[in-house]
Amino acid sequence: MDDQVGLFEHKTLASLKVTVEARAEAVQRYLKKRAEDIDACHPGSTFVQDLVSYGKYCVLVSGPFVILSSDFNPLADSLSLSLSLSLSMHKRARVIWLLALCLRWF
Repeated sequence: MDDQVGLFEHKTLASLKVTVEARAEAVQRYLKKRAEDIDACHPGSTFVQDLVSYGKYCVLVSGPFVILSSDFNPLADSLSLSLSLSLSMHKRARVIWLLALCLRWF
């Protein structure tokens, strides 16, 4: 995710007739068209600018049998990195606490 702002939306897919990637692309096209329509109907509105300002717009689509869209990949990477850093910090704190406890008894 590289410390940038992103916009995430989760959709589900209940059919095997459409792929999760096709559904994600359809949602992205719909959102862009909807923002353009709102800007056209209401002069002075900045929906398209606001949408672009978010950087990446990720549509997380989950289908049957845990089929996930590719936008889940950076999210999963970010969560796993955060979890591993958290666990390593916790493990270090435990080791330091144990060393302090041992030094106190000797």
